[in-house]
Amino acid sequence: EVTVPDLHAGLLAWGKESGEDYDINIAKKRYFECLSDVINRIGTRKFKKIFFVPLGDLLHIDNNNQTTTKGTAQDCDSRPAKMFDCTLDMIIGGIEMLAKIAPVEIPYIAGNHDRVLGYALIKAAEKAFRNIKTVTFDTSPNPRKFRREGNVLIGWCHGDMKMNISEWLQNEARNDFGNSKFAEVHAGHIHSQQTIEKNGMIVRYLPTIASHSSWENEMGYSKNVKSLISFVWNEQNGLREMWFSTLKS
Repeated sequence: EVTVPDLHAGLLAWGKESGEDYDINIAKKRYFECLSDVINRIGTRKFKKIFFVPLGDLLHIDNNNQTTTKGTAQDCDSRPAKMFDCTLDMIIGGIEMLAKIAPVEIPYIAGNHDRVLGYALIKAAEKAFRNIKTVTFDTSPNPRKFRREGNVLIGWCHGDMKMNISEWLQNEARNDFGNSKFAEVHAGHIHSQQTIEKNGMIVRYLPTIASHSSWENEMGYSKNVKSLISFVWNEQNGLREMWFSTLKS
């Protein structure tokens, strides 16, 4: 399971203002640096399947007004068309890298910044692989997804739910939850790593590789470690390894 939460491609951050620079080119460099680390860790190991999960907010804005879906103004690197094209190339490139190792499934998870353009982005990627049988997509409009493989049940959501961050999986996947031994929800949104265990359910908030915006810096949010986390699962024995592809700089 390779997760990409909160890439925020198109975010413009200036080091003197936010503590660190960030733009489309930096996002692309970090993204492929982390995926290359995943590929190197895999080496000659064999996998039955890879879940490649963008956990929402791949794009920083959702329209030509340079705002989020709900209308919050953002500092942007460029125009939406450029952000969209560059990020689409990144997603397609990442899938191509992983598809050389094992069949890849991509569940669409909606974010709060790019609910419209994020959906269009994944649909465009789906069309690019429409003739490749080893690459499959779940682009249904439900913002949450889940899959069970043997004893393992994983649920994915963006993480902006104010309540029910763990309960939704039990409610929406009743049969699979009852037939699983290991159940986890993986989310992004808060841009930092946190793990909560509740009634046998583990909720993992995953970090981002994006820099802080000027607003986040103004609010004094801590500068969290930037890492892309991958999970190695065994169908019967659950989670075996967690790989941290942490940025070198």
